[in-house]
Amino acid sequence: VRAEEHRMTLYAPVKHVTGRGDTLNSPLLTVECWSPAEGVIGVRTTHHAGSVRRGPEFALAGAEAGTGKVRRGG
Repeated sequence: VRAEEHRMTLYAPVKHVTGRGDTLNSPLLTVECWSPAEGVIGVRTTHHAGSVRRGPEFALAGAEAGTGKVRRGG
């Protein structure tokens, strides 16, 4: 988990990892969470981020830098 002021990034394996060898030949997803506007949670899941974007894409209304705060708690 990587937590910043307005964004949180998680690296998630797709199966239970019990040892180092379990990470070989197994996908790893990147999950990004942020708040583009008050009361809204943005979530992006990525696997193989090097591909060409094929759209459709559109601009989201709201603050660019985010308005939410990331808090760590148990």
